[in-house]
Order: sequence, then C-alpha cells, then structure tokens
Amino acid sequence: MTADKFLDKYNYKGVLTENMDVEDFNRATSNDLIQDVMIDFAKYHVELALITAFEKAELRYECGNKDKSNCLAVFCRNCMETIDEKSIINAYPLTNII
Repeated sequence: MTADKFLDKYNYKGVLTENMDVEDFNRATSNDLIQDVMIDFAKYHVELALITAFEKAELRYECGNKDKSNCLAVFCRNCMETIDEKSIINAYPLTNII
C-alpha cells in the first residue's frame, strides 16, 4: 500500500480540511500526529514483511542444494535443513514501501 492510500484508508488525510478551527489545525500539524502516522505506516509494512518472509522462506540443505537427490557430498544424507537467508531477505523488497 502506498503512503497516499494508507493516509486515505485510515482517514489521516481527512484531518486537514478547510473548515477546521485553529485548535484542530494545530493538532493535525503537530509532531505527535505526524509521529503517530509514521509509526502506524511502519508497523503496517513490518507486519506485511514478516508475513511475506514467513510465506516465502525456502529450505536448503547445508550443502546448498534444495534437495538431497542432486548432492554429491559424501555426508549429504546427514545434512541438516537450514533456511535460505536470501529467501527471507528478498521476500519483501523496499520498493513495496512508497
């Protein structure tokens, strides 16, 4: 979700209107509100990134193969499965945050 759509969805854009009084305007433009919006936007994307990383995590064997059938290592039958770090790091690209 873009920052613009985020502001619309959670009604942050509606905070600034032509008909607001001085008190409402001061609140809407205060650092507290800006900080709240930034925190909420970050939480939204962190949650999506964690879910996506969980869903896209790939397993590999210690030898680097995805399965044991192609392994030429002597002890591969005893290889432990590990999580492919690149599959997690690349799961949620920063270009999703705009």
